[in-house]
Order: sequence, then structure tokens, then C-alpha cells
Amino acid sequence: MREYTSAPLVTIADNATLTDALFRHAAARPDKILIRHKVAEEFVGMTIGEFRDHVVATARGLVAHGVETGARVGILSHTRFEWTVVDYAAWAAGAVSVPIYETSSPSQIEWILRDAGIELLVVENAELAERVEQVRGEAPALRDVLILDDGALATLAADGAGVGEERLAATRASLDADSLDADSLATIIYTSGTTAQPKGCEITHRALMFTAEASIAMLPEVFEPDSATLLFLPLAHVFARMLQVGVIQGAYELAYTPDSRTLLPDLAKVRPSFLLAVPRVFEKVHAGARLKAHSEGKGRIFDAAENTAVAYSEALDRGGPGP
Repeated sequence: MREYTSAPLVTIADNATLTDALFRHAAARPDKILIRHKVAEEFVGMTIGEFRDHVVATARGLVAHGVETGARVGILSHTRFEWTVVDYAAWAAGAVSVPIYETSSPSQIEWILRDAGIELLVVENAELAERVEQVRGEAPALRDVLILDDGALATLAADGAGVGEERLAATRASLDADSLDADSLATIIYTSGTTAQPKGCEITHRALMFTAEASIAMLPEVFEPDSATLLFLPLAHVFARMLQVGVIQGAYELAYTPDSRTLLPDLAKVRPSFLLAVPRVFEKVHAGARLKAHSEGKGRIFDAAENTAVAYSEALDRGGPGP
């Protein structure tokens, strides 16, 4: 059997972790916009420095709540910027983040809580907290449940005010056996559980960083210095998670919309330079835009624009456009 090998596009240092890029970018250009999130239906910018501060304050809070290196921190929420804050805060504290789909039933939530050994869980709202409460007695490792809509990040920041930066810096930098490196576990992502109990996939810091950095290297026409995207897919899925990590690795712009029903107006507000999703999402966006245009008497304009876009894309495939 013939065997072929090729050099990797990128390499990941053995002592690298997922928070390295965030802290590096925050030190180099703290005023660059990294996050855009909704406040009263309008998108508000957040700089890399501000996002870093949220992550550090939340990580200190996790430590104050007893989260140690390797502990499991669960996230049960729709896609929103606080999801990413908790994710990176868990990594900054040396923990392992475990996402749970916001559509999960109480029995599915119970299974993941028990199987992963989640010690602290951040949920989006009271409704999801009630689902957790129904099965909390079956999850012996679970100590704390915090609700984002009730100010979970502010609570963690206040509780962690007495935790020094040295504790987090030591976790990020140390190469001791109990600390983080590239091959440490970063997250456990569970399957949807449509055919059996959800199964947890263990993913390391190196795996997430390599995939993100390789994607950036392979798609320079997508990942440009001023690139921006809109994230609406569930962050409990690995595809959305990789998009999140890739944007932060490259210090691009990431906007959030938790409700796909507002996707079209949100696209008009954010005007992302690229959008990644499964084909069905693009089909629904196209169908909705086409229906709206035709119902408002602008169908011919829409159809002409669509035909032009298709022709332009086909020309690019042929090496054009051009004579």
C-alpha cells in the first residue's frame, strides 16, 4: 500500500492553549472591535480588551466557586456573547467546558450532567433552570446553577473579586502535570442523542486550535484582516464552536443573534463579510428574501440580482470574471 504525507499548514506549540490568542490580541490591540451583541435590538460593539476583561472576571468567579483544573463547567443557553465569555473563562480557569443544547429535555440534561460530571452549570433563563431543577437530584457532582438573565456574569465577577491574577496566569503558563497544555482536554461536545443517549466527544485545546488555524490558512479570501461574521447556529454544535474559536484566534469580528427568526434583519444590520452555515439555512434565507421581494413588487429586481450573483460565481469558478 502506498502512503502519502504532506507537511501540515500550521503547527501548534505544545504549551499553547485556547486563551493564548485572546490575551495576545488584547495586549497588542485592545481597542479593536471583536464582539457585536444585541442591546435593545441594536448591535453594540465590544473591544478585545473589554471581552478579555469579561473573561478574566468570570474565570476568577469560577475559581471562587471551587472550579479547579480539569473541572467540568456546563453551558445551557442559546447563542449569545455570554456563552463565549463562559467558554473562554472556563479555559482560563483550567476547566473543561461542556455545552448542552437549549432544546434538550430534562432527561437528556440529566444524562449529560451525570456523564460529564458537571460541577457548575450556567443556564440562560429561568425556564432552562427549571428543567435542570427537575433532575438536579440525579446529578451529584452539580454544586452551582447560575442564570445568565439573572446576572450570572456579574455574580461571578463579584464573587471572584478576591481571586488574584496570579492564579489564572499560573494556570495558563505552567507546564506542571496538573496544569494546561495543548493536549489537555478543552471541551466535551455531546451528540444530539436522536438514536440513543448522547455521546460525549472529548476535544483537546490542540484539536480546536489546529482546525481553526488551518481553516484560516486555507481560506485567505474569507479570513481577511477586517472580516466579520454573524453567528446564529447553536454553540453546542462543533461547527459553530469552531467558527467562534477561529474568529477569536484571528481577532476578526463576531456578532451574535440567538433567534434565527430575526436572521434577515440582523444580516442587514451587521452586514457580515462571510457567513458559515449548513445548506438548509441558506435555502431558508433565500426563500424568505425572495418571498418578501416578490410580495413587495420587487421580484424582477430580486431575480435580476440573483441571476447576476450566480453568473459572477460561475465566472469565478472559471478563473474570471473577465473577457
